Amino acid sequence: MWKVVLLFFAALIAAVLPIPGGLFDIKANDTDVQEVLSFFTIQHNNGTNDTYLHQVREVVRVQA
Repeated sequence: MWKVVLLFFAALIAAVLPIPGGLFDIKANDTDVQEVLSFFTIQHNNGTNDTYLHQVREVVRVQA
């Protein structure tokens, strides 16, 4: 009987607690996200030999 209870509690804890070191969502309008996005957009535009400048149209998801 105690094995069933222990298994139940182990499954409950595993389902509720996040994975240590796992990914989590960040808001796209966060200042750090905007700075990184701007930096990489500038780097991409500087690294390409293109007559057009590329811009980010939409951020779908940000995770860290």
